[in-house]
Amino acid sequence: MRALPAPLIYLQGLLRPALLRPDLRVPSIANVDWSGLGAAGYNAVVVDKDNCVTKPHSDALFPPYTQAWANLKAAFPGRVLMVSNSAGSSKDRGGIGAEALSMSLHVPVLAHRQPKPACAADIIAYFAGRLGRPMLTRDKVPEIHPEVEEEAAERELLQKWRWSVEEGPLAGRPLLGTLEERMVAAQYRVAPPGSEGPATDAAMKTQSRAEMQNQSPKETKLETEEPLRVLVVGDRQFTDVLLARRLEMYGVKASAILTTDLPQPADVRLLRKLENYLAPGDTEQAARLESFVRIDPPPPPSLRPTGLERLNPIAQARSAWAEWTADTPEVQLDPRSGTWKPKPLFVASVRGLSAVLHVLGIYARRGGAWAWVHIRRGAEKGWNATKAKAGEMRAEYHARKEAARMDAEARADAATIASSDVKVTPKAALEGENARIQPAQ
Repeated sequence: MRALPAPLIYLQGLLRPALLRPDLRVPSIANVDWSGLGAAGYNAVVVDKDNCVTKPHSDALFPPYTQAWANLKAAFPGRVLMVSNSAGSSKDRGGIGAEALSMSLHVPVLAHRQPKPACAADIIAYFAGRLGRPMLTRDKVPEIHPEVEEEAAERELLQKWRWSVEEGPLAGRPLLGTLEERMVAAQYRVAPPGSEGPATDAAMKTQSRAEMQNQSPKETKLETEEPLRVLVVGDRQFTDVLLARRLEMYGVKASAILTTDLPQPADVRLLRKLENYLAPGDTEQAARLESFVRIDPPPPPSLRPTGLERLNPIAQARSAWAEWTADTPEVQLDPRSGTWKPKPLFVASVRGLSAVLHVLGIYARRGGAWAWVHIRRGAEKGWNATKAKAGEMRAEYHARKEAARMDAEARADAATIASSDVKVTPKAALEGENARIQPAQ
């Protein structure tokens, strides 16, 4: 089948919106039971990059999906392929972006010239020879059992015929050469003409087994080849879901899983509304795949302040810093430019400075507490001494005041006595004068 260019596939999706319907809608990759899907027969996973496992224009894994990404790689070891329209595409010159993404997520990144969904043939070519021997499940036993019994009966019948006819007493071993040639060969103990050596039973049996193996190609195919059954995971219907439909046109069993909770919701919001308007529902396969959706997944941690903390500018600044540094990788050389990445270096410097200031703050608090204890003790001693001095001064003041009062009272008493003596003398003189005048009359 010839690969169609991506614009024609987009046009096909507009004309047939049913192709845009995913097989399963989930909030994120953390809501999928990957081990259950592996046990159900799926053997490969194709994952989108931007807004599915990472933020747009970032190679680091979105932190809330760390455990889910580990579960996905553990359920499909060596069979997880990252397909992105940025890293590994024709826009990625030299494959530097694909190499950086592969180093960050520890999975291979597909190098493709045609953007999604026109790279279905490249995906099939990548997984060719990588799936290994098939795993026999219980549902395949009724299908394979009659074929295996028939081939075993044919092989047993052929073996009996060779042992009883070709190598047995009915026909004997094949004789080579004429009678004279065999007589000469027996006399000189050499091989007859036309034969390189005596045909032994082991050689005949080996040849028979080789012929029997060549006559049963179906069994060899069942033991060595496994059909591709792939899960296409992404956040876009025009790219990821259509990619699953293109894989089905190549005869591959593919199921599309659409993630709805995006690390950056504002990314191409208008196109997402158009996709949901054209294909709002799911396919009939969604009822079968709903059993692999986790009912109560752990909610991703929220980095934004809630409640009254939203009014606190310090809390808002902390949440903005935590959200900006959440997907920052470790300090490493940028493979694209060969220099240090500025953002990880800046974040590491700020975090190191914060750690140093934190340690200094701890020792400053301890030193402040020690100084406060000693200052408080000195202040208490000074205050007690001041109170004692003030008590002494107050007692001395009251003593002086009492002495002055007593002195004033003594002076007042003396003055009162003196004034009373002065008043008694004129009165006595007046009374004596009156007494002298009365007898004369």
